[in-house]
Amino acid sequence: MKAVSKDKLPALLEELAKEGTVYVPCSSGDMSKFVPWAKDVEVDLEHNPTLSPKEVLFPQTEVIYNYKFGDENTVEVPPPGSEKLIVFGARPCDVQAIMCFDEVFLTRTYVDNYYKEKRDRLVIISLGCTTAEDTCFCKYMGVNPAEAEGADIALFDLDGEYGFEAKTDKGKEIL
Repeated sequence: MKAVSKDKLPALLEELAKEGTVYVPCSSGDMSKFVPWAKDVEVDLEHNPTLSPKEVLFPQTEVIYNYKFGDENTVEVPPPGSEKLIVFGARPCDVQAIMCFDEVFLTRTYVDNYYKEKRDRLVIISLGCTTAEDTCFCKYMGVNPAEAEGADIALFDLDGEYGFEAKTDKGKEIL
């Protein structure tokens, strides 16, 4: 296990951002969601995010074709993305939800190539919960709120430090 002092979190996120786009939980008013990290974004690891990191895999808008009209009409497919998509601070229930998406979009008769392309680039760093909120559904879905099952890296709150443990080859590569 590796550990980093909590006051070094911005430097750690800056290093992760060299690998790709890092999405972190950020609160605004009474709502929190995962947003792309920037130096001016205040990361909120104290509260469960209101919205899951689902939008990383399913953005509200996405270019899947470009049409060009003229003498000859053409359809172009943009090249697939190449940078990593790093979700930092996802809760175990969010990771479980992504695993459900994997079941639907990757293991059935039809594989969704748009989902697969993003999922292959996705690295999940999961922060286990120390207590379950009344609104949590972990206990109803058989999810251990303290575990990082399905995550690439487990993140632990160790008082003045954050501990990191790689769970997959993707996680080992990042750490």
